[in-house]
Amino acid sequence: MTAAVIAIAAAVVVVLVSYVAGHSAGKRETVPWRPIFQLVDHYRKCLGEDPAAVQARLTGALDVPPWAWDELLRRRPAVPLARRPVHPEGAP
Repeated sequence: MTAAVIAIAAAVVVVLVSYVAGHSAGKRETVPWRPIFQLVDHYRKCLGEDPAAVQARLTGALDVPPWAWDELLRRRPAVPLARRPVHPEGAP
């Protein structure tokens, strides 16, 4: 009888702990990295800003963590766009 009560109490505790852990994980928001990479590339390549200015501008606005800036500011080669071949008028 005592073992059954302890097992039921332990099961209730496990269920409650799991619920709280899942609920807090569900509220967690992820950082949308792709638009941030695009903004950093735009400021650096198109507007010609130096990395420190880009970091100062975007840190406050986007709440980017400090550990992410090394990867964000790393120079990456441009990705070539996939294009269809151009056919002249009337060509198959």
